[in-house]
Amino acid sequence: MDGWQRLKSLLRPTGWKTALAYAALAAFFTWPLIIHPAHWVFFGIDDTRPHLWNEWWIRRCLLSGAGPFHTNLLFYPMGTSLALTSIAYPYCLLSAPFQSLFALPNGLTIGMTFTIFFSFVATGLGTYLLARDLTGSRSAAFVAGIAAAFTAYRVWHLGRMNVLGLEGIPVSLWLLFRALRGDQARARDGVALGLAAAYTFYTDVTYTVYLAGVGGLILAYHLAFERDRIWHPRCGWALAIGGCTALAVSAPLLSAMIPELRHNPIAVRSLEETKYFSADLAGFFLPSHLHPVWGKWVAPLYERAPQIKGYETYLGYTLLAFAIVAVVKRRRLDRKRVVFWAALAAASALLALGPTLHWLGRETAVPLPYRWLWYAAPILRVSRTPVRLVVITNLSLAVLLAYAIVFIRAHARPGLAAMMPAAAAVLLLAETICVPLPTNRLDIPRFYWERAKDADSYAILEAPLLDESLKRWAMTAQVVHHKPILYADPPRPSRHALDFIHANEAILGPLVGLRLAPNGGVYLLPGEPAALRPLLVRSRIRYVVVHPHAAAGPGVAALEVDFLRAAGLEEVWAEAELVAFRAY
Repeated sequence: MDGWQRLKSLLRPTGWKTALAYAALAAFFTWPLIIHPAHWVFFGIDDTRPHLWNEWWIRRCLLSGAGPFHTNLLFYPMGTSLALTSIAYPYCLLSAPFQSLFALPNGLTIGMTFTIFFSFVATGLGTYLLARDLTGSRSAAFVAGIAAAFTAYRVWHLGRMNVLGLEGIPVSLWLLFRALRGDQARARDGVALGLAAAYTFYTDVTYTVYLAGVGGLILAYHLAFERDRIWHPRCGWALAIGGCTALAVSAPLLSAMIPELRHNPIAVRSLEETKYFSADLAGFFLPSHLHPVWGKWVAPLYERAPQIKGYETYLGYTLLAFAIVAVVKRRRLDRKRVVFWAALAAASALLALGPTLHWLGRETAVPLPYRWLWYAAPILRVSRTPVRLVVITNLSLAVLLAYAIVFIRAHARPGLAAMMPAAAAVLLLAETICVPLPTNRLDIPRFYWERAKDADSYAILEAPLLDESLKRWAMTAQVVHHKPILYADPPRPSRHALDFIHANEAILGPLVGLRLAPNGGVYLLPGEPAALRPLLVRSRIRYVVVHPHAAAGPGVAALEVDFLRAAGLEEVWAEAELVAFRAY
């Protein structure tokens, strides 16, 4: 290949040209992140903060050589396993260089901004490759990449990196189809498939379950309709190599997860809990409340139905219309495969609705198939979020959109056929765009910067301990001061992680936070001021920090301050955001 041919190959839509196009769209779709990379997207929830901690933690492990699946910095002094925490390891690795280049906390937020852009580009490219091989059309595949990558659901989850990390699914499915090409299958296809599956596993375990389910359905489809290909020895070798590669690469995390799944009582989620994390049927058809044009028109509906606002599962009428065209004209396309992707879209949307039907935030008495599947497939009990199945719905609809564009371009007038991909792309983006996104700077009080200068080994107690919003905020502060804290966000900590708090709650009293009474009310434990300081000294907890802005409110904070003064602790720091006391 001469230099000119090599240059032309780089400019093909399969290469840098397509990647740059998706990158430009990502910059537009996430505006103003491109001009404020040190900011982070904030929707009034703090789920972004644990993912910033994850980035910091993985870099810390890389520099120290420590294992990433257990930490003593959270839930001090017991520590906790992180095996069941959604850390999104590949994204944390991508963030690490930026943390080295830029000082905290900007290094974390710039690293997260880069991974957000990477996710949009990688998801678009993965879907492009899948749709291109299925339809044979590059232009249709490019639009399919837009449909799968640039969705309202992904915008809402910009700070939840494990949820954003969708790209492993379309890439794995693309490689699976390549491994099922019969005599054209190659061992390298199997290796690549295994690596892509392992990438998905390290990004999000829930997505890995979905990938396994869709992959199983694709194998069943080939056994039913393309049997000659799947029985070829090359195909079998490619699949075997893929499975072995995926298991080998996933083994470290898998070996850490299995003991937790066996012995941790909160590793398995209840069916009742999944109802809160299920999609609302109306949400499939309501544009995002963040949309710059019609967001204000749907905002009242979202206020009445907060469950919809929490998940933003809008599919888009353009995407649905193209999918309908593909289904209606399936006989003039690849009929069996169109039916397969249509059935997958319908089934995943139905399962995303969870165990019971919700409409505009209200739970109905209509049972749905997810209820029976939850009992039939125990692996689903590890996840509490049926709503995430909407990513499979979007991906399936994106493939159908590619088929529809192929049909229209083949049968429409030349002028309409030429402009169809561009028109479809503009319509898709016009429906799902949510700019400008709300962004914040990551500001950490000076108290914690001062603690970072202290080389002594001790822990910090953030009060109230069991406050759901404060536990995330405390993790963000820890990336600066590096001291252990007593409570944190991992939703499934080790079974003994809270033993210290529970064993000493009678002494800690109001520092634990509001407790739920049997009658539905709340109360504070009185505590034992005389025993508090000896406990803190014995446990090497030097500082207690009270947060008036915590969810418990300033009234509880005032009671905590009085309690600490009565215990004889020295008040050493006071500002609007916190009051700090020193035990020794």
